[in-house]
Amino acid sequence: MAVVYQHRRNDTNDVFYIGIGKNKKRPLSKHHRNKHWVNIVNKHGYSIDILIDGCSWEDACKIEKGLIAEYGRKDLGFGLLVNETDGGDGGFGIIVKPETREKIRKFQLSLNKKGIPGRKQTDEVKEKIRQSLINRKRPIEVVEKLKKPKINKANYSYPKNKIKCPYCEMEAQASLAYRWHFDNCKNKI
Repeated sequence: MAVVYQHRRNDTNDVFYIGIGKNKKRPLSKHHRNKHWVNIVNKHGYSIDILIDGCSWEDACKIEKGLIAEYGRKDLGFGLLVNETDGGDGGFGIIVKPETREKIRKFQLSLNKKGIPGRKQTDEVKEKIRQSLINRKRPIEVVEKLKKPKINKANYSYPKNKIKCPYCEMEAQASLAYRWHFDNCKNKI
């Protein structure tokens, strides 16, 4: 179920935003709004009109798209709405500045093979880092930890408490005893 709503300026009563939400909380929320929406609300205040309540998400997306097309977007040069997209599900129709596109392109180029952002270092920088790590003095605690033998957890034996079956008087670890003894014991009469 979805909600289609509009926000009106308190000074002129003009519609300045069309939106959709999955519940009635979204029209009331001031979070995740663009700077133009925030500026209007801070300067003039706003009122909320719920246009459609209880429709499917797909229908709400279509209605929102139609209303945004009808009222028009301010950022495209016509209309009153401060919506930054054409509406519907997703960011279709958003205007991205050339500087932002360049930042995105540079970021994507800086991703390493694992998809983690990072800079590609020159061989000279890599050698300087290697040399600095070789001559680095470590704290005594770190050196002591490095000297301790590493214990493989799979081979490490913890002291296990054994319990005795009342029927056959066999001692076993708790998990095995409850599985094969007590109510499941062969000697139970």
